[in-house]
Amino acid sequence: MSAAALASDGGNQDRRRSIFEGDALFNLAEVLIAVALLLHAFRRCCTVADLSELDSIRSVDMAAFRNLIDSTENKYLMECLTKSQFRKVQRLRLRAALDYVDRTKHNCTVLLYLGKSACCDRDAKVSAAALDVVSSARRLWINTLLTTGAIYAEIVLPEAKICIERVVDIYEDFTNRVVRLMQLQDSTILSDVDQPMSDWVG
Repeated sequence: MSAAALASDGGNQDRRRSIFEGDALFNLAEVLIAVALLLHAFRRCCTVADLSELDSIRSVDMAAFRNLIDSTENKYLMECLTKSQFRKVQRLRLRAALDYVDRTKHNCTVLLYLGKSACCDRDAKVSAAALDVVSSARRLWINTLLTTGAIYAEIVLPEAKICIERVVDIYEDFTNRVVRLMQLQDSTILSDVDQPMSDWVG
């Protein structure tokens, strides 16, 4: 191969490398912007004056929620129903799942306020547990947004295999942390909430 050809090939490789690096930087910038927007939205949802501005805790049937987004159940329905029947049934199931996701997001906002209000508690164990609740709430809240987008994608494409089961486990983990905080506090911090605790801890 001539020197000119080698130089040309090297130039092409440099250009391809430059384009790849440019695309990678652009994709990274998109991810960072998306994360920043999510965190900004999360901070806005946290600006609650007091608990009375929010509705009471909403009931979440964890068994029903799990069934609606269970991949094994979806596979079973796909095998038992015709394509058109499956699409109809799956869209109904996904719309019901959206309602549960909305409930978990609402509960996350309410319980997040409770966690934030205990962050400055004089008891180190209580304040540490409260910070844990706030951190877990951030994770749950962002996951509910991602899950909502994934469910809408599945409504449009029912055959799409998008894993959205993780949100249930994250919600259960979050409520367990809230329960631990409540157990560490002297008073019952959900005294103004209508529903019993069993409704939101699954």
